[in-house]
Amino acid sequence: AAAARRQRRRRLRTKRPDPGFEASEVHRVLHIWTPKGAQHCAGRYERVPGRRINGWPLWKMCQGSYWLYSGKGGGRWCIGAHDVHKDNFACNAGFILSEHPHCGIMPDRVERWMRWEPLSEGHTHDPTVSVTTQGWSANEVLYVTCSRHHSEVCAGKYELVPGGVANGWPIWKMSGGDYWMYSCKDGCWGICAKDVRAKGFDCCAGFILSVEPHR
Repeated sequence: AAAARRQRRRRLRTKRPDPGFEASEVHRVLHIWTPKGAQHCAGRYERVPGRRINGWPLWKMCQGSYWLYSGKGGGRWCIGAHDVHKDNFACNAGFILSEHPHCGIMPDRVERWMRWEPLSEGHTHDPTVSVTTQGWSANEVLYVTCSRHHSEVCAGKYELVPGGVANGWPIWKMSGGDYWMYSCKDGCWGICAKDVRAKGFDCCAGFILSVEPHR
């Protein structure tokens, strides 16, 4: 019994410490910016309380389907979708990856990122991708005007929904009406009706859509 206790003490002394991270280094809210591509990944992410993935914090897009996580084995920060979530993040995959293993550096301090490029079917360095602790500022009131007959029902005054978020971005509701302005899953602004709201804004539809992604 004494020999077993000594052996156990030796194992405890020689156990490699978990590098871990300081709670003060982990921000509850992060914002992803990717203006040149993969705009569907951009937006506001909030940390999932009490959840660690591969030993590190996990963030989820607010009212969206994307996650910021630390990949398994390779140790890169990754932004992935349903497939990586389904695999319980047991991979190093995503539309956006840190260029190098993070070695304990939080995402908002990473300087170099890679973005998936569909044409080349690979990741390429993108200096415009960034992760910050400061996000968007939204106007309380917006006014929409439209001269086309089929879309004129969307014209009017829109008010910011307090705490309302869709796909990582703010939403506005028509004053006295049943229309919403939201960020579509592909990164375009859209003005929609109650059918899209019933889907949790989990789509790319509306009576009016911006021509290009806003992010």
